Amino acid sequence: MRTDGRTVAEAMAVGTPVVATNVGGPAELIEDGVTGLLAPPGEPTAWSNAIRRIVEDPQREASRYHMRVALQIIGAPSWANGGKPWNWAPHNPRDFANFAIAAARRYPSVHLWMVWVEPSRKYNFEPLIAAKRHPKLFIAEWTVPTAIDLDFNFYVDKPVQAKWIADSLRIGRQLKSIYAIGWIHLFDEPPSSPSGLIETDGVKKPGYYAWKDG
Repeated sequence: MRTDGRTVAEAMAVGTPVVATNVGGPAELIEDGVTGLLAPPGEPTAWSNAIRRIVEDPQREASRYHMRVALQIIGAPSWANGGKPWNWAPHNPRDFANFAIAAARRYPSVHLWMVWVEPSRKYNFEPLIAAKRHPKLFIAEWTVPTAIDLDFNFYVDKPVQAKWIADSLRIGRQLKSIYAIGWIHLFDEPPSSPSGLIETDGVKKPGYYAWKDG
């Protein structure tokens, strides 16, 4: 567990719901109940209630607007991976599988689950080893910026974004190795990420219709 607030700040920057301790750096960054939830260290019940709220509130909102929720399971506690950082795989994969099964049973209305996103990146998953099996790929968080983007060294015109989307979805349907393709930002988030399908004023880009039709 980190207490300097860096992990919290990184998560908040990309819109990830945060549950953190009410001491140290996190307590200075988070407004409890507004920008995240705070819980006292060493009190499992408080943590359990906070995590349940993080999961269940979006489900209620999604149901209200006829949307589906996707949940991601990532990381392992130190007791499961030999005292290593969170991004190290547990020694016994069955421990992780059992947790995933329990989570799915706890939230039966959630049918979309992501397991350990981007495990090909060292800061997300260790140890990196050659794959022995080749499951179908879910290409998540794909995007094509239409203006200068802080995360990418390129951008394209809006019609080109639409063409790339249409072509990629067509290829994705043809390749048996791809299960699904996911887009990361629905709206532009300037100045850091003008890679949405809808501009900040609500105007839908051509890419929005390419994605919808694809």
